[in-house]
Formats: sequence, C-alpha cells, structure tokens
Amino acid sequence: MVSKENYEQYSLPEFLKFEECATYDETEKEIAKQDLKGTIADIGCGYGLYLPLLKKPFDKYIGIEPNDFLRNISKKKAKDLLINHSYLKGTFENIPLDDNSCDVVMSTYAMCEVMIFSDIKKGISEMYRIAKPGSKLIFC
Repeated sequence: MVSKENYEQYSLPEFLKFEECATYDETEKEIAKQDLKGTIADIGCGYGLYLPLLKKPFDKYIGIEPNDFLRNISKKKAKDLLINHSYLKGTFENIPLDDNSCDVVMSTYAMCEVMIFSDIKKGISEMYRIAKPGSKLIFC
C-alpha cells in the first residue's frame, strides 16, 4: 500500500479529499468477478491496487499512469504476480496506445484527477478510441 504522504506528494488535493471518504469494496468485487480476455489497458493504474484481483486468462496488462513513482510500484507488483505487462506514461485524456488495440479498457477513479470538463470528454473519447469493437469497458 502507498502511504498518504506519497499521495500528498503526487496527487491533486481534490483526489486526496476523495481518498478520505472512498471505499473500494464494491469496485473490488466487480473487478474480481469479471471474465477478462485479451489485452487490458488500465488507464490511471496508480500503484496497481486492482492487479491481484484480475483473473486469467487475459493475455496482457498495460498500465497507463502519468506518475513515475506510482507506475513503478505497479510495475513491480505486476512482475511479482507474474502478469505479462507493460507500462506507459500517459493520462486519461492522452492515452499512448493505437486505435482499436485493447479488449478491455478500465479506468478506476482516474477521472477524479481531471478538473476540466472538456478533458473528461477527451478522456472518455480516448478510452473508446483504443477499445476494439465489442470490447469490455470497466469504468468507475
């Protein structure tokens, strides 16, 4: 787990307020019961909170995270869990993946860091852009 001090250093104050009152129980339950196949893009993967919940037989996990510190924690967790993975520096509104490249696109609470409505619209458009036709979207 990442300490609050690390969040304070790397996150917006608005996200810190959200973290104080957030419970992730329902999100964890939903993610744990998903049957995921193919390539998963996790937009705003943070420190990899949901990695242990992802059930095989998916092929590859791609973590997208703008924060180097958090991305590296997630990368280590994926390696420890023996997950085929790659990580890229990117944001909710600028995802560095090709069009129609992912079978599952997930974003859990990344939108909490976006403060401008047009950027939220851009981020949702980006998620649809990278999703293959018929892909699964997990969005919290």
